[in-house]
Amino acid sequence: MKPIFKSACYFTFLICFAQGSGQKQKNDSIITTNQILESIVMIKESLYSKKTGTGVLMVNNDEYYLVTAEHIKAITNSNSYISLGSIEKDTFNIPIIKLIKNKLVPLWRTHDKADLSILKLSNHKKVLDTIKHRFLDSKYFMQKIPDSTINNNNLYYTVGFPLGYGISPNFNPLIKASRLASNNVFIKNSKDIYGNNDVFNGKSLIHILLQDPSIGGFSGGPVFYSGGAFNNTLVFGSTTPKCVGIVSGTVGDSTGGKMAIITPAHLIFDLTYD
Repeated sequence: MKPIFKSACYFTFLICFAQGSGQKQKNDSIITTNQILESIVMIKESLYSKKTGTGVLMVNNDEYYLVTAEHIKAITNSNSYISLGSIEKDTFNIPIIKLIKNKLVPLWRTHDKADLSILKLSNHKKVLDTIKHRFLDSKYFMQKIPDSTINNNNLYYTVGFPLGYGISPNFNPLIKASRLASNNVFIKNSKDIYGNNDVFNGKSLIHILLQDPSIGGFSGGPVFYSGGAFNNTLVFGSTTPKCVGIVSGTVGDSTGGKMAIITPAHLIFDLTYD
């Protein structure tokens, strides 16, 4: 576990070095690393539960959503929380029911062909007003992965809270870099890294594969492509960053080979209907 933690912290350091807090965007195509990272939330079954995952806050056509994997949605209930914060500052928690019209239970929308769920949020008791600036505009969610990215060395960055790290003592989501292994592929009745069968409950699901495995706790978190490595500019990478997908998990076999499985981001928009 220690080497994984150190590697993730190293990428976090690079992002923090690149962040441009306190400076205004020159135009709407530029986004700071702070804005990316502060849209990421930890989803908790309950306030002190160890059952956690990652989600991302997205705004689309003036509608506000919490996006995550379906299997992370499954741990939520009327006692669930999201944890969020500002980089290197205290983390705070918000009950999910304070962000929805229905005060009893979150009413998620789930994709029928993907490990993907979204929760439409409302301004119940005006709690949403306090975090609206954290929502990532949907224009930063990629509709598809360009073919040109498949056969080169571009890096993709998973952002979230593996093993529960990244919210204490200060808010600081972790980063894991990998390279793309495929464009859209179907995975059905696959085994996870523990050898459990039928990970996706019999669904034939659309995924993107990354060359390296994910880590528990990253599930539901976004994967970004920025066209380059992190650097000391205000920009996340060398081009406008895009979320290419949402982490589903890790697939492997008896040989020990493992790859991360990612739900393509364009499927999110199948669920943003009124």
